[in-house]
Amino acid sequence: MKRVLLMLLILAVLISAPGFAGSIGSDVWVESSCSHIWDHKGIVLSDYCHVIDNDMHNNQYANKYQCEKCSLVELRLIQGYFLEEKHSKYYRDDGHIFGEQLHLATNKCSKCNWEAPQMQYYCPGPPCVYPNVMPY
Repeated sequence: MKRVLLMLLILAVLISAPGFAGSIGSDVWVESSCSHIWDHKGIVLSDYCHVIDNDMHNNQYANKYQCEKCSLVELRLIQGYFLEEKHSKYYRDDGHIFGEQLHLATNKCSKCNWEAPQMQYYCPGPPCVYPNVMPY
């Protein structure tokens, strides 16, 4: 008899657990179904960049809006309103070519998706004598 009661108790807990989880999920749904009241916060630079050439990119401006109820932030791109700027170039160390005395590096822009072709240069390693340092 005790085993039957124990099994019924376990069964009751297992049946109620999905219902509890469903109520947690429904709270998230209610939160994301906010009927937004948007407040314009100004014009900002967006994260959207368009590569022009090897020296420049366009960074697009956007209107920034924030919901007064749930604080959600939304950026709405302004078509044709760009800031033309030079790439913010840096070198990414791509490591050694296995079994050779060559090292790899890539020149990239930190703001857009521009990157130069991967370059190779002499390295007296392995191990690298000067890791993460370009030879010039």
